[in-house]
Amino acid sequence: MRPVPLRIRSLRTNPVWRALDFVMRSLSISMVSVAVLLLSGCEQNDLPNASIQTAIAEMNARPNAFPDYPQPNRTYLSFSLAHGFQVNFFAGNGRAYLWYPGNRNVVAEAYKLDVVAGQQALCWRHPENSFNPVTRTTGGQFRCESLAMAQRTMAAVVAGDPYRLSEGNIPYVLDKCVAPEEFVFDRNRFSCSMDINAVVGG
Repeated sequence: MRPVPLRIRSLRTNPVWRALDFVMRSLSISMVSVAVLLLSGCEQNDLPNASIQTAIAEMNARPNAFPDYPQPNRTYLSFSLAHGFQVNFFAGNGRAYLWYPGNRNVVAEAYKLDVVAGQQALCWRHPENSFNPVTRTTGGQFRCESLAMAQRTMAAVVAGDPYRLSEGNIPYVLDKCVAPEEFVFDRNRFSCSMDINAVVGG
């Protein structure tokens, strides 16, 4: 679960507290990739049946096959047990466009690379009228995640913007358990029905 913020504001300026806070957030479900449902014009499907701990364990078991993520003018496919498949086009100007399962519209995003508590981070800002169904947070401000963890959520990449997400439209409503056919990857390894025990060695 997400750590409960301390109410003593003076502790937030302590570098040790800030480092610990970032590590805890990196181990929370917010690190299971970015996901947003627009509050208007969307429907929320049931999420894959996976606990936060299971989803994190599954991602930690993956090799980092995309150490150069994110790169501009590429469309990435990510997968996590918490969210399912997501498609993200990265423009070269700090802008990105998310095709999230169940959504009927593209989610326009701002992103930046940063260093938080001494760790490389990928930070996202989503529209104020957006809602993350896993972290239960709304948009409007930058929220950072571990870059290494974000890289491990990647399953495949294609060049350019083949789905024309930057134009604000989606080809169809994405199913969380069915990736678009244009992506080439191990569809048995990345699926909502994967054998978790085999993957994490449990």
